[in-house]
Amino acid sequence: MTLVSVIVPMWNDASYIIECLNSIDTTDDMIGEVIVIDNASTDNSVSLVTLANIPKVKIIRNSANVGAARARHQAIALSSYPLITFLDSDDILGPKAVRDAASDLVNRQLDISIYTMLRLDPSGKTHFYIPPLTEVISGNEAFGRTIGGWAIHPMGVFKREVYDTATNEFDFHGHSDDEVITRYIFLSAAQVGGNHGVYLYRDRTREYTAQQILGQALTNMRTLQLAVQHGVAVDKLRIARNNIILNLLAIVKRGIPSARDKLVILDIAKSVVALDIPWIIMDVPYRVAIYLVRPFFLLRHGRHR
Repeated sequence: MTLVSVIVPMWNDASYIIECLNSIDTTDDMIGEVIVIDNASTDNSVSLVTLANIPKVKIIRNSANVGAARARHQAIALSSYPLITFLDSDDILGPKAVRDAASDLVNRQLDISIYTMLRLDPSGKTHFYIPPLTEVISGNEAFGRTIGGWAIHPMGVFKREVYDTATNEFDFHGHSDDEVITRYIFLSAAQVGGNHGVYLYRDRTREYTAQQILGQALTNMRTLQLAVQHGVAVDKLRIARNNIILNLLAIVKRGIPSARDKLVILDIAKSVVALDIPWIIMDVPYRVAIYLVRPFFLLRHGRHR
């Protein structure tokens, strides 16, 4: 029997972590271990997990918040089994979700088997979030479906060897690395399918700061460059490029960032303009905007070159 390591990154989720862990059927003999990796929580998350004493759950504590992607990477390095699944500490799994996904992966000889994802709203009601994957597709096709919007989600069971290949030379920046790693995992997979196991994503409304949006812009830029390299359809490249421009405009709206961040913004704007992605009539507002963003920061901070 092939066993699964469940990886749960955690940071200040005392309100949800026990519900999250209780949703994992640790009596299932396909689940080998549950690794909770805490990113220096300042609430009582760690003590709650310790006191709960849930079978197969072990906790690792970081002295600083290294971000979800790096925390998952640490946990995988310490894991013991050939299959991996991620579970965010404020989300929950449906009954037998891990077994459904792992069995599907083994039976159909997949590299990744994706859960059926539902959205859990603040009132506790569930809604379809991203349409389930009903066919087996290539990893390259799965990657393409993440460009210009997430038409496929990353949560499921996957082979550890696929993750290791994807992250072998990955340069952790800290800026939404989990989204970039997800795309590398898809690119490293040969076969991707979907299963009936349910993953419930908790919808928590967030107000993002200029710094967080800058991180998203960096992620989107890295993703777009990767998409160009892998020949993703031009219409998706255009959407992804325009989303980066919207990120930069959102930063402008929220206030002037630091001088250091200004250099990053200018480099992103320059990279967007340099990309060989055609502009069509519908893109005119975005093209005007990207040429307005660059002088906006130059005028307020002085030239950096």
